[in-house]
Amino acid sequence: MIEIRKPWKQEGLGGAKEGPLTSVWETMNIDQLRDLGLEAQKQAAGFAKELLQSLQEDEALEAKLAEIHASAAKTEERLRAAQVHMDFVETLASKTLEEFKRLEPRTTPKIEIPPGHRLFSFLTDFAPKKFREHVLEPQRADAMHEYFDACEAGDERKVSRLKYMINVWLIWSVFSGAISAMIGLLKVSSTGVSKD
Repeated sequence: MIEIRKPWKQEGLGGAKEGPLTSVWETMNIDQLRDLGLEAQKQAAGFAKELLQSLQEDEALEAKLAEIHASAAKTEERLRAAQVHMDFVETLASKTLEEFKRLEPRTTPKIEIPPGHRLFSFLTDFAPKKFREHVLEPQRADAMHEYFDACEAGDERKVSRLKYMINVWLIWSVFSGAISAMIGLLKVSSTGVSKD
């Protein structure tokens, strides 16, 4: 038999405790000690197993944490690159806007009705066929040729002058044609002979 000393012993609920001054000795046999050793070994093995599992979990957590740090570093790098790209796009857009503001608007539109077109259409409805073919159409063709040459040359002064003058020429042609027709009628009525 082996004696094992227990420094503290509780007796009942709220009873007196025995301590080192009042030592209590109990006796245990070897089988009980062996059972205690096996239990201690089992507890130690369980504790070692838990400790190993805890270390493995810690390593897994550290690996995940390293992945998170690497991912955060990549994301930060991408954000820096995106910021550089956005700065470049903003600079490019501002320069393009400045250049666009500096451009002068076009003075003539791409598609426009030629000058004198409406007046020519109106006059051809009332003028005789012979007068239209021999006077109005050739005069309009010459005026349009001169107008388009001035547009190609970029002579804005001549273009604006021709826009005004084409209408004047058409009206003058009708007026002079009407005067010559009246004079012709007066000649025919006084002589009685017609040219036709």
